[in-house]
Amino acid sequence: MRKTYLLATALVAAAAVSSPAWADHVNLGGPTAKVFVGAQAHQGPHVHGSFGTIQNGVVTDSSVDPNGGAFDAGPTTPGATTVHASAYQPGGNGDAFFESSAYGSASLSRGELKATVDNTFANNFGSPLGFVDAQIFDTLYFTNATDHAIALEVSYGFDGTIALGPGTTNQGGSAAIFLRSCGGCGSITFDNGAGLFDNRMSFNEGGVYSYDSSPQWTFVADPAGVGGTLFTTLLIGTGQTSLGIGAQLALDCRGGTSCFFGHTAALGLGPLADGLSYTSQSGVFLADVGGGPATGGVPEPGAWALMILGFGGAGLALRRRKVAQA
Repeated sequence: MRKTYLLATALVAAAAVSSPAWADHVNLGGPTAKVFVGAQAHQGPHVHGSFGTIQNGVVTDSSVDPNGGAFDAGPTTPGATTVHASAYQPGGNGDAFFESSAYGSASLSRGELKATVDNTFANNFGSPLGFVDAQIFDTLYFTNATDHAIALEVSYGFDGTIALGPGTTNQGGSAAIFLRSCGGCGSITFDNGAGLFDNRMSFNEGGVYSYDSSPQWTFVADPAGVGGTLFTTLLIGTGQTSLGIGAQLALDCRGGTSCFFGHTAALGLGPLADGLSYTSQSGVFLADVGGGPATGGVPEPGAWALMILGFGGAGLALRRRKVAQA
């Protein structure tokens, strides 16, 4: 069954005031590092696909097409806070050969998400096509030891390229940022005093962006590609407060279009002012980057390059097999 996944980059946050017992504070269901990948391609008149999901080191579902499909994920260690997954599907129609591969990763310790869909050869009724949905979630517990609210910048930076397939136009997707309050808590707000609420944006391959109205957020587009940085300033109230925070990067690339967002999509916090500190439910949130602000353009890991080589070999073997059969 063909699945459609919204291309989205999402920052999800929930704020709450409670007693000093952190167990009473709001969270987003526990620390999460999750990746779904799916690749599909016509084989003759029918679409075949391979897909799977890994969450916190556990593969929760997968399906591999026996006609050359593949799915791989890791690390498969329960409780893992950094995960990655890849899927591959070859296809063909008559003399035409085409293929789709998808890769995604998610890391709480770096606040990073990566996603890439690489489709090759002809557009065959919207095929080949690939999907990625990478997510991280965690809960932060702030202590503000001063007698006044403290400003803290939250940022999300991402960048990539979209290469149109034959016969396709205006390929793109959307990015969503959510800041959700716990109702009447009000201890964490935007710096202009407004409460927390949803914000959405969309973009296409030309780097054109559109937004739901959200004056609390500032977006600076990347002139060299598709992406940029979204940032805002929050006011962290005195005493103990909690902030559920997460990010999502998802791709939906069809008709031979390829979407390369394997550079880092990074969630970040600005420098902490004197008197402000935090811990996280996972114990590792941004631990590998020191909790700094988001930056884009960090090269993807070697695992992605190795996956491309492996998939290329699989495609070559399939082509040779077809020639031999002929």
